[in-house]
Amino acid sequence: MIPDVLQQTKLFYVVVIDMDGKYAFVNNVFTDRFSFLNRNFIGQAYTDTVHPDDVDKCIQTVNKCLAHPDQTFTIRIRKPDTKQDNFYWTEWEFSIFKNHNGTPIGIMSIGYDISESELASRQARLMAQKVESIIEDIPDAFYQLDRNWRFIKVNKVAEYYFGKSRKDLLGVTIWEALGEPSACNYPQELRKAMQDGVSVTFEEYNPELDKWLNTVVYPSTEGLTVFFKDVTKEKTDRQKLIDSERKLKAILDSTQDGNLLISADYTVLSANKAAKNNVERVLGKKLEERVSILDYTLPETVEQFLEDSQKALAGQIMAREVEIKGFWWEISYYPVYDVDGNIFAFSMNNKDIDQRKKSDLYRKAVLSSVPDLLFVIDAEGTYLDYHAEKSDLYVPAEVFLQKRIVDIMPSNVADLLTHCIQKSISQQTTTNAEYTLEMDGVLKSYQVRISPFGDNKVVAISRDITLIKQKELEIADSEQRLQKTIEAIPHPLIIVSEDRTIQFVNEEFEKIFKYTENEVLGETMDFLVPEEYKLKHHSLKEEYIKNLEGKKSGDYMFVCDKDREEVCTNISLNTFTVKGEKWVLVILQDVTELKQNQDKVIRQNEILRQIAWQQSHELRRPIANIMGLCDLLKQYELESKENQKKYLEYLMQSSKELDHIIHQIVNQANEIELLDKKTSKILP
Repeated sequence: MIPDVLQQTKLFYVVVIDMDGKYAFVNNVFTDRFSFLNRNFIGQAYTDTVHPDDVDKCIQTVNKCLAHPDQTFTIRIRKPDTKQDNFYWTEWEFSIFKNHNGTPIGIMSIGYDISESELASRQARLMAQKVESIIEDIPDAFYQLDRNWRFIKVNKVAEYYFGKSRKDLLGVTIWEALGEPSACNYPQELRKAMQDGVSVTFEEYNPELDKWLNTVVYPSTEGLTVFFKDVTKEKTDRQKLIDSERKLKAILDSTQDGNLLISADYTVLSANKAAKNNVERVLGKKLEERVSILDYTLPETVEQFLEDSQKALAGQIMAREVEIKGFWWEISYYPVYDVDGNIFAFSMNNKDIDQRKKSDLYRKAVLSSVPDLLFVIDAEGTYLDYHAEKSDLYVPAEVFLQKRIVDIMPSNVADLLTHCIQKSISQQTTTNAEYTLEMDGVLKSYQVRISPFGDNKVVAISRDITLIKQKELEIADSEQRLQKTIEAIPHPLIIVSEDRTIQFVNEEFEKIFKYTENEVLGETMDFLVPEEYKLKHHSLKEEYIKNLEGKKSGDYMFVCDKDREEVCTNISLNTFTVKGEKWVLVILQDVTELKQNQDKVIRQNEILRQIAWQQSHELRRPIANIMGLCDLLKQYELESKENQKKYLEYLMQSSKELDHIIHQIVNQANEIELLDKKTSKILP
């Protein structure tokens, strides 16, 4: 009664259950597959081979067959597995089994194993849930459109930007939800991605949101996957920088003085319009940027230029007047600092003073630029004439001319000056004196030199020595502070004489390097340097001796203590002169911990860059593929088995790729944690 083809099939389970619910027939495929349950199923209750939770489902399906004997009913049930708490998924077709007379005598069931596809479906659903969770947690806005421009997925960030809920967006076209504003480019860019099947990246200003948005569009057979984020701050910062640079260039180009920015290796970084014109005027060739300034320096001025520029790179401000090919220039050098306060370049300003140098006006300007005040005074102390800048006068000229000193100056100053004038006239000699005056709320010091001028007159030259006095006080104070500073420096300190021998070490040196002062005085510093670093040490020493300028070693340098244990340091060198003899101040800063931290940070930054790249580029590709395949699986039952198999293969492939990327990110994160643990073990 059972066709041969069903009895001999190698793919399907074929069983007949009699009206009492017991097996009346099972084919070889079923017997082999479930032999671990029973070697002989005939006469056994079919419920013994069904998962307990699916028994009611079987009974309901049998009742349907009895109620509709000409129909076939499909059911999915679980079968026991060899492992406890595990099971197989199977799919069956139930129909009435009749005898030769057409009388129902049982239920025929034809089934097959769907465990693998069911597992794949479950994994796909889990992966889809993970993808949904990732999409919701990413900081970028995200949405998906089908081929008809309808929203099929939207995350919460996109809801915020659109000002619409997911409920209001899903199933609606983007043009209905957002319109096609003429001020935005996204409609054209989205259509380009959809029609040409190419990924598109663009940045534009959205007037409705008042924000700059960076958008990335990925096409697929299902439609478009779109990510976008707010880059307003980055855009604004870039524009501010551009505007600032333009303003600075406009200001520099509007000045009459030439201005050049030159790096420490003498490369021209920038030059304003006046500087380019000056070079072309004097040398007859155009000044180009990103070339050496030495190409524009005359041989006879190279030595002076190098001397002045090196001083500027050491922090000094230099200025001098020079004649170049018959033209007079005032050239100034200024150190240029970066944001960390380090000198990385110098500014060279060229001011054309040719006409001033060559004219009578220039000679008058020289007289006017003399900082001293000159007065002609008679024997009675009356001011007859003067030469001074108005800003330097104690009172305006119209107030003191033809007036006596005692009527103008404070009594103590007037008495001093009157005495000096009378002595100079009576003895026909030059007298000197110092006095102080309060001008505009500031107490200033002056030095006056009074010389006879004719029979009953004197010339009094008064010089402002306020700064000199302040410098003298500052020098005295500086000497005290220097002594206290040396005593308080928390790093090992060495003073080396001109013959390169150690003349002084502080207590910190003795503590760190375990040498006493007596053990190192008169020695050179070579004993501190490990053998493998001595070549570098000698190179640094020779370079410093050649330039005799304040310097840091730049790279980390290792030195040895008395026990020959290495200490990682940064070495600072500075030269000072005492009574014509040059001395070198050496500060050794222990940076062992800093270097370890720096090495760790460099490695962590590299790992974080890799993670950021994977998250922003590699992660999106499999996510987009999985989401597209998930949409295909919605129509899974309607597809051919060949397509079903392909979809599952593609889904597994993308899932494995996403899993691989996630494992890479986790491993890299673990590497950062491992670095932290290693560092915590190394550092105290």
